[in-house]
Amino acid sequence: ENRATIGRQFFSILGHIHARDAASAPLAAFAPVPERCWQRELEYWANEISKDALEPQPIAHGVIRWLRANPPPEPAKLTVVHGDYRTGNVLHDGQGRITAVLDWEMAHLGDPHEDLAWALDPLWNITRDESAGGLLPFAEAISLWEASSGLRFDADVFRWWEMWATIKG
Repeated sequence: ENRATIGRQFFSILGHIHARDAASAPLAAFAPVPERCWQRELEYWANEISKDALEPQPIAHGVIRWLRANPPPEPAKLTVVHGDYRTGNVLHDGQGRITAVLDWEMAHLGDPHEDLAWALDPLWNITRDESAGGLLPFAEAISLWEASSGLRFDADVFRWWEMWATIKG
């Protein structure tokens, strides 16, 4: 019954996280502001796939090759990236108010579209409908994120990160 209320907060909170410039974030003291942040994330997760594979993963490796050959442009703004922002990593009070964002251990500096693609990955949509994260219509989610982050959604960049999120998942 509180899905839409939680959804509006969920995407607004993500936007507020991304409103912070990477260089001014306290995290920058521990994690240098990266160049080619897409490459750092892709190589890390490609290594995890190879390291943890119990059998050959030709489709995953084919997608990884494509992602390497077709990198996204550098982001207009580097931000704090939560790294695991999804519906399972927020707490709410049962009345429609998000009270906490959990699991910050993968936080880093990078492209905010990375978090957006991960949050919108169908893997986390428990309703299995066309909504964004099982919470709101996609366009509304993006509009809330844009309004609270001050950033513009780039569909082409998002598609790259969306494919990356599928491989990460």
